[in-house]
Amino acid sequence: MEGGRGLVLDDLGIQAFCPTNQLVPPIDPKNPNRIYAAGDFVRCEILKVSPESERLVVGMKGNLLSPELLHSYQLGLIFEHELPSEYTYVNTSH
Repeated sequence: MEGGRGLVLDDLGIQAFCPTNQLVPPIDPKNPNRIYAAGDFVRCEILKVSPESERLVVGMKGNLLSPELLHSYQLGLIFEHELPSEYTYVNTSH
């Protein structure tokens, strides 16, 4: 996937693609020089849905979010403790 980062959504088999111009630098207080890596948790907004290819185009800039949501949710790199409780529950119940 040239020109961006490709991600697979767990358990759904849906691929997500984030174009380079929609990436934000990863903010990691423990590692200021960090780059995105496989297995990172990221929060994105969905820019486009392609049902035929089962693919999402996502972004991290918050272009489509309301100011309230953009203020409430950090887009880009997030950490496990920032995941919704539903995600944690589903993964611990398997």
